[in-house]
Amino acid sequence: MGTHSRIGCHRVKGDGGFYREHGYWEVPMLVQWMATLRCGLRCEHCLAVSRESGFSDMPLDKVRGLIDEIAAMGVGEFLITGGEPLAREDLGEVIEHLGRKGVSWTLNTAAMPGRGLREAIARHRPGFVAVSLDGPKAVHDAFRGKAGAWDEAMEAIRFFKSLGTVRVCAGTTVTSRNYDDLDETFHLATTSGADQWGIHLLVPEGRAADRPDLFLSKTQLKRLIKFVARRRRQFPVQMADEIGYLGYLEPLVRDVPLHCGAGRAQCVVLPDGEIVPCTTLDRSCSAGNLHDRPFKEIWAQGFADLRAWRPGGKCSSCEYAVACKGGCWLQRKAGTQCFREVWHVPGALKTAAGIAICLGGLGGPAGEVPAAAAGQAMTSPQIAVSQAWSLDEAINTWYFRQADLRAYGVVPQANDLIWDDVGWRFFRDFQNDKLPQDLSARCERVLGAMETRERSLSLISLLWRALNGPLFETTELREYSPQERQILADTLSAVRMKSLEWRLEIFENSLDPYLSGGRVTPLSPGIATKAGGGSYGQDKRYYLLKDVNEERWGQAADPETREAAQAYVQDHRYAEQMDLVLTVSVLRRGWVSEGESTMEPFDVMTIDQAVRVSFEIQGDVKHCPEESFNRDETSLLSDYPGQQDVNATIWASLTVGRQYTYTELLNAVYEQNRLTLLAIAYDWLYANDVGLWDRKVPLITAVHRNGALLWPAIREIIESNGVIPTGGASENATRAFTPAQIAEIHRRAVLKDIDFWMF
Repeated sequence: MGTHSRIGCHRVKGDGGFYREHGYWEVPMLVQWMATLRCGLRCEHCLAVSRESGFSDMPLDKVRGLIDEIAAMGVGEFLITGGEPLAREDLGEVIEHLGRKGVSWTLNTAAMPGRGLREAIARHRPGFVAVSLDGPKAVHDAFRGKAGAWDEAMEAIRFFKSLGTVRVCAGTTVTSRNYDDLDETFHLATTSGADQWGIHLLVPEGRAADRPDLFLSKTQLKRLIKFVARRRRQFPVQMADEIGYLGYLEPLVRDVPLHCGAGRAQCVVLPDGEIVPCTTLDRSCSAGNLHDRPFKEIWAQGFADLRAWRPGGKCSSCEYAVACKGGCWLQRKAGTQCFREVWHVPGALKTAAGIAICLGGLGGPAGEVPAAAAGQAMTSPQIAVSQAWSLDEAINTWYFRQADLRAYGVVPQANDLIWDDVGWRFFRDFQNDKLPQDLSARCERVLGAMETRERSLSLISLLWRALNGPLFETTELREYSPQERQILADTLSAVRMKSLEWRLEIFENSLDPYLSGGRVTPLSPGIATKAGGGSYGQDKRYYLLKDVNEERWGQAADPETREAAQAYVQDHRYAEQMDLVLTVSVLRRGWVSEGESTMEPFDVMTIDQAVRVSFEIQGDVKHCPEESFNRDETSLLSDYPGQQDVNATIWASLTVGRQYTYTELLNAVYEQNRLTLLAIAYDWLYANDVGLWDRKVPLITAVHRNGALLWPAIREIIESNGVIPTGGASENATRAFTPAQIAEIHRRAVLKDIDFWMF
């Protein structure tokens, strides 16, 4: 996996005075040490296996000397990585020396420590540990090249979490091998006991340099960004730096703006003593060797090219260069750093909000990163309440436990003061099935719950579930009176408005690190140096300097943050992945199409004339596995020619004079297209006979448009005992399943159902 650090990979933060003057930190924030290149796994992307990997481990006395140096300098974090660092026999002695010197250390591993090493770790605990978790068991073991690797990784997560003070991250390197398993990997990460989930991309280093087939396509990267943005609302998910700068989309996937610290804020010590900017075995990038000079001297005098970097080539004409700063150094080293065609939003720089967000990082490390940004920035803010957990965390933990009974997470006790809050009481009564059955009374409870002191988007989805759950109990329209239907419509509208209000408050906080950089006068470190920045540095079209800032925003910080947040909330609407996109046709001397429309989860549709609606269900199918990776190797962003599309059109007639909530529309469409939708749902859930890398993969790997239409079918599959005889077109929907296959289909269906309810 990619390197995970407590400070966030290559993150730069803190007082930036020395940095602005010299282009690097006087004392590195992070020093990574590749303890060894040895490893018992055979990962296909391994960095430690390459043409440059033929050297032995650093002697123990030299390691102790390195630790003494970084202790004297006051380095913020000493990260032990590899290879597999646990393969080093004297690692326990290294940890003991770290403890004696009081050095804050962290660890990246894919294995479970042996008994003796566990004792040393328990005595001198790391502050942070990242454990590789590449997907479900079969996927992980196949990619790691060792049966039992997944079990060992899960055991390691549980061990490190049992130490109490250690923050644990499940780290996933996303490749073409495990991209289709991201949803399930998310549930594994959330139920493993890990505190967060780290998402990495490949860089062309080591074995990965010869495996273009493992890299994601442009379409997959775009969907990965949306995936991370959604999942961050439910669990601490961190997008690492390999994807580089993401422009207008940065705040969706990161807590603070990208600022690559390779050679400026951090470095890597290789086993032979060479010091390189980041995780590469290419010793031509070395600033020096520990066997020849002290670490402090190498750090002070090395990496001059990185510290004085200025954009060249196509970067020199890019309006984002001042904030991007060349993106991830490892990617830039290989010439694969520019992902602009993946994230670029035309027109994003035309508004003050867009400029502030796109270039918000240009101030560099001008001030301390807010504490919230360094930890769980996606946790909802609490208002006038102090407690050990948030409502968001409690609701999500409850959902995760439905996916896996072994899920970790603290559960509030009956006597906790939190139950005085109306939002918490609603959550408790929902769990215990004590909400009123009468629709009007239930709507009243929903409205009351929104008076909570907290700001929880998870509560919004729970309120929606409380209103819509009973509508799923039958495929027939519920017979509510006009008065009841008006109450229901008004309540759904109130929940929608509250979601906008709360999301705006939450997003104002998460945008602040991006906007604060644009409020300061100094130019970006490393681009314009003390000696001057040349013609590029004088191009002020893209700088938000103080006078421009005040002209655009005024002097107060709050108005600018709110305007930017409002623009963002409008562009990235809550629960937009649940939208139903439909074409409405009306009867006027034959059916006449009225064009495309969208129904959001909070909408109510009134039918006042004869209409029928059509929906296109779109997604991906692995249709030609032998040809899936024969893409043009000149571009790692080329899409796969063998990846086919799901494209089914569903029709339904709606009843004149009726109102349809979102759920009722799902039911009405399902009632008229049950066999077809069941067949597609089975294809989505069933691990069929198409084999890749000695494992089976689902025929349908993803549904990107109108996937919610399959929700009633998912629920029917969950509630059925055995196979549902559909008579549909899909072989998967009619074949005789074994008990094990039925159990697997049921498990996958439960996960899909949870995902729908969680938005």
